[in-house]
Amino acid sequence: VDEEVDEPVAASGGNRSVTLHPDVTKWRVTDVLQWLDSRGLGRFAAQFKDNDVTGKVLLKLTSSVLTEELGVSSPSDRVILDEIAALERFMASVEAWSEDDVCRWLEGLDLDMREHTAMFRYHNVDGALLVQLAEADLIEDLKVIKFGQRALLLDEIAHLKRAAAKGAASSKRTSAAGAGGNEASPGELQRLEVQRMQRLKQELDAVKRKVSQMRDAESRAKLRARQAELEAGAVEGQLKALETKITSRKEEPSPPGGATRKAVVKTFLDHCTFKPKLNKNSMKLVQVKTGDGNGFLDRMLSEKAARERKLKELVKKQENVEADPLTEKREKKKCMDFFKRELGWDLSQGVKPEDVERVLDDPGRFGIKLTEKHKSRIRSLRGYEQWLTLFNQFRIKNFVERQEADLEQRSQVGASQAAKAEAEKMQVKKAEDYFMERFKWSKVEECRIDEVLDNAHAYELVLADDQLRAIAKLAGTGKTRALFKALQTHSFLARAVQDVQRREASMKQQQWAMGAGAGSSGLGAQAGRDPHAVERFLERYHQDLSGRQERKIKLVEKVQQTDPSFRECTFRPNLTGSKAAVEDED
Repeated sequence: VDEEVDEPVAASGGNRSVTLHPDVTKWRVTDVLQWLDSRGLGRFAAQFKDNDVTGKVLLKLTSSVLTEELGVSSPSDRVILDEIAALERFMASVEAWSEDDVCRWLEGLDLDMREHTAMFRYHNVDGALLVQLAEADLIEDLKVIKFGQRALLLDEIAHLKRAAAKGAASSKRTSAAGAGGNEASPGELQRLEVQRMQRLKQELDAVKRKVSQMRDAESRAKLRARQAELEAGAVEGQLKALETKITSRKEEPSPPGGATRKAVVKTFLDHCTFKPKLNKNSMKLVQVKTGDGNGFLDRMLSEKAARERKLKELVKKQENVEADPLTEKREKKKCMDFFKRELGWDLSQGVKPEDVERVLDDPGRFGIKLTEKHKSRIRSLRGYEQWLTLFNQFRIKNFVERQEADLEQRSQVGASQAAKAEAEKMQVKKAEDYFMERFKWSKVEECRIDEVLDNAHAYELVLADDQLRAIAKLAGTGKTRALFKALQTHSFLARAVQDVQRREASMKQQQWAMGAGAGSSGLGAQAGRDPHAVERFLERYHQDLSGRQERKIKLVEKVQQTDPSFRECTFRPNLTGSKAAVEDED
């Protein structure tokens, strides 16, 4: 009886509201008084308090000390000694401590160990795991970084091991001494069996927790390995691209020394009319914000003067550059082709002044906007410069139209991408809800998806091996969506096969009814009146099957337009039994 593990009285006692340290040697006088009260021995609290009985002293009490020093009468001292023996047995059974007992023991230690209770609970550290902890476990898994705390924990764990060994040896001696006495009663044997069953259940729960932890660690290791492979592949691709770029790079030829350029931008510089002005409201806002409106204005004016100087230098530099005949000829040809193709001018005798005047009189008719200054400036020019200036206005108009079209296209693409992203988000949410409902998950993680793919048969997923490999190569939400689509396709095909089987069974029943001459009602009676009724029925049936196939193909094409990576599931479930059964049905 003494070898069995009693209920952890040191942790909870008879009164469940009392919480004491599992290590009795750490008890103070107040803890001993609480323990007496929880065991129904509160009438002796005064004697224990007056004699300063702590946890260590409590374990050393004998019958003579209780009677002579503490004044406990003969019947009661036996009860106290029995309770003390139960405490010693609990101290000797450290491996039977629960997670709560370990956390209470940790909180009762010095150096503020309360901060580590959450990590101990996260790793499900019970008594059996506590006595096996090493310094490496404390550092890597339980994150006990401080050296003083680690030293204290290792010392206390060694103390628990010594106490357990001492208690076990004492219990063996007690059981050996009592072996020659009376045999245990049936009630005691039943109590021993119940306690043994409870201990075995605790050990089974501990083993299950360890298996779950090992599986989680394995899933995390697989995920880290896959991420490392992806990173290595990306780095390898960048390295190959860099090597190709280095090997294919050639020295660019230097430009010829005596080449001259045509000052094509001269007309733009001459006719630039943009002059930025400061708004009065903006000036007031600057003065309110900074309190230094004049300083801001000075900076703007200085920047404007610097820009004007640079512009004059550029114009002067371009004027000094000699014209390139080839460039001038090429620009003139572009200008003439544009006037002939877009405006429909007759250029057999060159550009006519009346054609230019017609554009300047009504520029809106030709899709351009010109101010009066622009018009007067163009009218003042002659020959090639006048044509080129007008041609550049049309260039500006075309450039603005292209920019507007590009912005519109970008906005449409952005809207379509946003809609596509929102659709993908909703699909991922739908897939996560499906997985959480089917597998009873609290959260969908990539490691869980990998575990499902690795153990597809255990999770009753009937998918082809090549399909599983293709899904496993994906990453992130793409893997979740691909597995969800595959399962949806499988469910659709299974329902379609069941529908076909149901229709075939119905057709066979009707054929049997006709063959047996079934009554004067239903399809048998109709076949009696019309011998071609069965043929028409089979024709309608096959038309329905072909229509279903066409709708399925359209559905797959529609899904592939939104998701090019989608592939039709090639799984064909055999729901009709063995091959012999299929041949019999045929």
